[in-house]
Amino acid sequence: MRNTLTPVSSSSSSSSSSSSSSSSLLCRTGLRAMESLFGGGELGLLGGGGEAGGLKEDGCGNVAWHSSPLGSDDVYSAPHFTLISAYQDIKTRLASLERENSGIKRKLKIYEIKFPMISEFGEDNSYCSFETKETALLHSENGNLQQRVNALTHELQKRKEREGQLEDVIQAYEKIHMEKSNLQRDLDKMD
Repeated sequence: MRNTLTPVSSSSSSSSSSSSSSSSLLCRTGLRAMESLFGGGELGLLGGGGEAGGLKEDGCGNVAWHSSPLGSDDVYSAPHFTLISAYQDIKTRLASLERENSGIKRKLKIYEIKFPMISEFGEDNSYCSFETKETALLHSENGNLQQRVNALTHELQKRKEREGQLEDVIQAYEKIHMEKSNLQRDLDKMD
C-alpha cells in the first residue's frame, strides 16, 4: 500500500535528470519548511514525520507517502473534523449571542416605552434622569422647608423677646398704676 508522489516525472534522460534533482531539492526544502512551520509533531498527526508513516524521502530523491496505521481516508479527518467542530461551535455560540442580544434589545424597547426617561440614560451617561430630577426636587423642597423652619424659629424668638418686653412693660405699668393709686389716696387724705 505504497503511493509514490513524484514532483516531476523522472525519466532517464540527462535533461530530465537535472530537472528531477532540482525538483527533489525543492520538494525536500518544502518538506523541511513544513516541518519547521508545524514543528514536526503536528505533521505526525497528519501522518507525517517519524517512522510510523507519512511523507518521507526515499533513496531516489522522490517523496513518497508511506502507509500509516490510519487508513488513507482517515489521514486528514482529525484536523478536518476539529476545524468543522470549531466552526460549528463558533456558529452556534454566535447564533446564541445574537438571540440573547435581540432579546435584550426587545426588553430595552419595552422598558423605554414604560419608562421614557430610560432612553435619556444612554445619552448623558448619568443615572436615570427621573432619579436626578426627583432628587433635585427633593433637595429643593428640603431647602425651602429648612428656610421656612429657620424663619419661623427666628420669628418665635422675636415673639418671645417681645413677650418678655411686654411683661416688663406690664409690670412697669402695674407699678406706676400702684404708685399713682397710692399718691391719689395720699392726696385724698390731705384734703
